[in-house]
Amino acid sequence: VALGLSGGEGSAEKRRLLLKRLDLPEHLTANGMLEALNLLFGREELEALLAEERGFDKV
Repeated sequence: VALGLSGGEGSAEKRRLLLKRLDLPEHLTANGMLEALNLLFGREELEALLAEERGFDKV
């Protein structure tokens, strides 16, 4: 929620863009994406990645 990937306006589009950017399957659920992101990135790495992407706000 804090990263804007769930529960907010435009969160579905943000998830879609992030999945595409990371070459992850587009059909991942929000929970599946969260699990994958937790395995692949630390919080600071993820925040930096999101800050680089248009449409994401740095936390």
